[in-house]
Amino acid sequence: LAGLLFAAIPIGVVALSERQDAFKIAGQIFSAIGFITIGVSGLLAFEKVDVLRNWPQTEATVVTAKVGERPSRRQSLAGLDLVIRYTVNQQAIETAVYSRGGTSDSAWLQRQLNERMAPGKTITIRYQPSNPRLATFEADWSLSYFWECALTLILGLMTACLGLAVTKVFGKPS
Repeated sequence: LAGLLFAAIPIGVVALSERQDAFKIAGQIFSAIGFITIGVSGLLAFEKVDVLRNWPQTEATVVTAKVGERPSRRQSLAGLDLVIRYTVNQQAIETAVYSRGGTSDSAWLQRQLNERMAPGKTITIRYQPSNPRLATFEADWSLSYFWECALTLILGLMTACLGLAVTKVFGKPS
């Protein structure tokens, strides 16, 4: 979606090239896209903080664990796929959880799996109170959990600043 928006901007600039304020309009469009992206980053961060604050923690036992493939256009990526068992309100729950991201370093993932998440090991998870079968083992107060938020924020800031610079430098009427 972002790629389509960025592809539309040069087309719009060409269409506006007859106008005296074409650069000003293009800069404003970039700024708007940047500020929208910053807002999306805030929403992503809010969701992640909600998980950390409102999803209870418990201990779970790993039933099965494997390095699974993640779809990717350019290269083969791998992630952790686990089946875990835990108890919530005296009810035994067994559910599948997986790592959100992927890496091309499947040897590193295999070491993580063998050292920390092998079958029979105990891991800390968080589960959604209204649907205890929905769980995650990745939620913690670390940059690795918030990397998507940070990346989106940085891209939004760069785009907004680019738009403001274009508006300021080139947006002056001749």
